[in-house]
Amino acid sequence: MKELISVILPVYGNYDRERFKVVVDSVKAQRGVNVETVYPDLIGQPILAKLINHGVKQSRGKYIYISDRDVALPSKYFLRDTVGLFEKRRKVPIARPSMRRLLLEDWETFKSEYETAGFEIFKKLIYDQRYVVRFGHKRKRLKVISRLEHCKTRNFIASEKDYLEFVSNKRDWKMEPKYFSRDTHYSGTILTKKQFEDVGGFCAKYVGWGCEDVDFQLKLRSRFGLTYFPKIRELEVIHLDHTREYYSPAQWLRNSKILDERRKIGADACILQDIKDNFG
Repeated sequence: MKELISVILPVYGNYDRERFKVVVDSVKAQRGVNVETVYPDLIGQPILAKLINHGVKQSRGKYIYISDRDVALPSKYFLRDTVGLFEKRRKVPIARPSMRRLLLEDWETFKSEYETAGFEIFKKLIYDQRYVVRFGHKRKRLKVISRLEHCKTRNFIASEKDYLEFVSNKRDWKMEPKYFSRDTHYSGTILTKKQFEDVGGFCAKYVGWGCEDVDFQLKLRSRFGLTYFPKIRELEVIHLDHTREYYSPAQWLRNSKILDERRKIGADACILQDIKDNFG
C-alpha cells in the first residue's frame, strides 16, 4: 500500500471560498498516491505558523506537503511525482516548485468554465507564456523585475495593470508584495512528518504571513539538507490571483526583523526553542 501523504492547506483571514474549493478539488483529483487533505481552521487565529503546526499535528500521513489555500495543482500526478522525487533524493526535503499565475483579470472566465469543466479546466489553459496561464490567444503583458536576494537572483512578476498602478502612486512604493509575486511557490515543501517535528515545526513568532516559510526551510537545510523542485511543467503549480488589500508593510518589516534575529542565533538554537514552544 502506498504511504499516505497529508496536504496541509491552512485556512485563515478573509479567504476566498471559491478559490479554496478549486485548490481542494485539485488535491482530491490527485492520482497514483494515497492522499489526505488537512485544512486547519482555528477560530480567530491570524498566525499562519500556528495553523500549519496544528494541521500537521492533526495529519495521519508519513509524508507532508505544505501548500496554500490559493495555489492549485494543475497536474493529476503532481503529488505522485513529488513523492517519487522525494524518495529518489533519499528523502531530503524539497521546496519551492515553479509557480505560474492565473491573473485576476481571468478569474471570472476561469470560474465560469470551472463550473462545467471541473478539474479538466487546467487542460484548457494555455501554458506557452512564461510565468502565467491564460485563456485565448492574446498574450499577457507583464512586468518582470529580477534582483539579487540572499545571494541569488529572484524574479518578481506583476501584470501590466498592477505595475502601472504601483508606479503611479508613491504611497505604494513600499508595498511591492501587494503587486508582485515570485515565480516560485515558497511555501510548497515536501518532507516527512518526523522531519517536521524534528525541526520544531514553524516558528510561531511571525504574525500573519511573511518570512515564516524561509525560516522553516533554513532549519530544514541545517538539519537534513534542502533541495529545490526542478523547473519542469509536471511539477508546476498555479497561483489563483486575488487582491491583497490585507498586505501590511509594518507587519512585513516586523517579520523580517524576526528572521534576521533568528539567523544570527543559528538554526540549532532556533530548532531547540521551537521544539520547546510547539511540541514541549
